[in-house]
Amino acid sequence: MSYQNDKAVVPKKEMVSVSPSELATWNDCQRKWHYRYDQRIEPIDQSRPAPMASGQAVHFVVETICRDFPNEVPTQEDMAIRARDSLEHEFEHYEPEKQVNKYLPGVLRALNKIPEEIWKAHWFVERDISGTFGDVELHGRPDMYRLIDGLATGYEVDRLELIDVKTTKTEPLDFLLWSPQLRYYAAVLQKEHPDRVISYKYLCLPTTGTGPPPHSPAWPFTKAMFEATCKEIASM
Repeated sequence: MSYQNDKAVVPKKEMVSVSPSELATWNDCQRKWHYRYDQRIEPIDQSRPAPMASGQAVHFVVETICRDFPNEVPTQEDMAIRARDSLEHEFEHYEPEKQVNKYLPGVLRALNKIPEEIWKAHWFVERDISGTFGDVELHGRPDMYRLIDGLATGYEVDRLELIDVKTTKTEPLDFLLWSPQLRYYAAVLQKEHPDRVISYKYLCLPTTGTGPPPHSPAWPFTKAMFEATCKEIASM
């Protein structure tokens, strides 16, 4: 501590730059955060478990089609080609053809559960966003979000919808209650689009079964929730 004119000079705080996933990890388990983000300790086995490879393939297909061919419903052939490319990459060092034949049907089952209106919308995919909360700069790349014009849809206000895709049987509401990650993204986007009403949801797509996906209502990001989230981020 230095002194000037007999008064303590408080050192200037530095801006802390973090991602929503890092804050979510801190909320979930601070020991896990310490190993992953502070000590930068990587697991010895760097291979991706098979269920994660399936999830990665679903993400790859959804994100590349929504990014490169907005407002178009893909064919089965389009989805199969992209899913196969992703799985072959994930299993390139471990019997790729055998693993692709095993997991490709499940990936396609998950993709076929996606509501048609998802394909027919225009999404911002994996776009960099950032916002400042006190001394914290929060930055990240949400899966997908879209801007909805109020006049065009009959609503009184312009809206923003944020979606995260998961390949799981878990109920979407359980994800919303367990993980704050989408709420953090919503706070950043609210700063970028202060006049829009934001909602967010998880789209859960199990790789088993053929029925529709679990019901996934959008969660409204209210003004009170935005203010509380801003305080939460700044305090962490």
